[in-house]
Amino acid sequence: MKSIFRKLIVGFLTFVIGVSAYSVWHRYNPVSLCDIEKHPTFYSFGEVHIRAVLVKTRWGITAMSNCSRENSGAGVELAPDEVSSFPLAETDYSKDRISEREYLMDAVIVGQMDGYIGLGCFGPRYSIKNVRVERVIEIREFENSDKSFEWLKSNSY
Repeated sequence: MKSIFRKLIVGFLTFVIGVSAYSVWHRYNPVSLCDIEKHPTFYSFGEVHIRAVLVKTRWGITAMSNCSRENSGAGVELAPDEVSSFPLAETDYSKDRISEREYLMDAVIVGQMDGYIGLGCFGPRYSIKNVRVERVIEIREFENSDKSFEWLKSNSY
């Protein structure tokens, strides 16, 4: 009887440790905006870790991923304490959306998904609030938008 009771306790503890380890492991595994595009209701209104390419303009910060069908984008609202330390320079677009210099940052960000906000044709499809930069992978400077778009197509997640 003691042997069966001991096996049940060991089995239950193994199960609890396994479930805990799985949930912690996958909680911090970053997803892409393409993953969010495939399952938007799963990620809606929850905290997400996203690997994306960021661009900062006078209109705000946009996170981008190059999905197979189209570019997916999200408007990014930084957490108040992140605003002053955000490491990306602003890209200054002229009226015809051409920039002499464009700055992109490949990073993992953490924020609160605020759901679906638009079609994504001329603006972001999603909104992410209270964003913190968890890890900067690379910051790149490009001569023009064409070169940055080529890099985005080949380096998106």
